[in-house]
Amino acid sequence: MATVLVTGANRGIGYGFVQHYCQKGWQVIACCRRPDKATALQALASRARNVKVFALDVKNHDQIDDLAGQLGDKAIDLLINNAGVYGDEKGRGFGNLDYQRWLEVFRSMFRDR
Repeated sequence: MATVLVTGANRGIGYGFVQHYCQKGWQVIACCRRPDKATALQALASRARNVKVFALDVKNHDQIDDLAGQLGDKAIDLLINNAGVYGDEKGRGFGNLDYQRWLEVFRSMFRDR
């Protein structure tokens, strides 16, 4: 059975990916920052034995390492890295960007050591 890991799995597109791959019979590793607040995701995981929910903030390198330790040698066939943060705020636009905030966005996408 193929395995997919989805970040940002608690809502929106991420949750849609979890539902899709769950229905296709894949093993789904569903990750989000606050699983305790992800009621729809938790409900799905309680009904579907092929969905497991894990806490993961993609900006937190310790949590990434912890998840890797929990998964051990589990092969992941597909990674859907959907999690992230949005760097702009209402009322800001071209020429008025908060560059520090956008730097945080890019750091959430790339892990450097």
